[in-house]
Amino acid sequence: MMKTLLPLRWHGLANTNEIAEMLRKELSGRMSRNEVIGISGCPNGCAHSAVTTVGLSGCVATRDGEKVEAVNLFFGGEMGRGEKIGQLVAAKLTSREAVKQIIDLLNKND
Repeated sequence: MMKTLLPLRWHGLANTNEIAEMLRKELSGRMSRNEVIGISGCPNGCAHSAVTTVGLSGCVATRDGEKVEAVNLFFGGEMGRGEKIGQLVAAKLTSREAVKQIIDLLNKND
């Protein structure tokens, strides 16, 4: 079961609350206790997104000539005993694109 946290104020490049809610709905009851999703609103990575199973780091992308919020997607990081940096698997994704890719990655690695 995924924990529901109180919404945080949005100060990053990407709205972490929006993507967290999308992931909560799509992945509820699906992930094991050992799998962790880290969502950082900017490249500073305060949520340690590079060392979680699935990591998202906020950034800005240009789509149709307009700047939009986006995320970079990391996968395969391990915290604790494994200690491994995740690989950047996709860059400058919208929230919807990121959620779709996360589901695909988790399905491939089951």
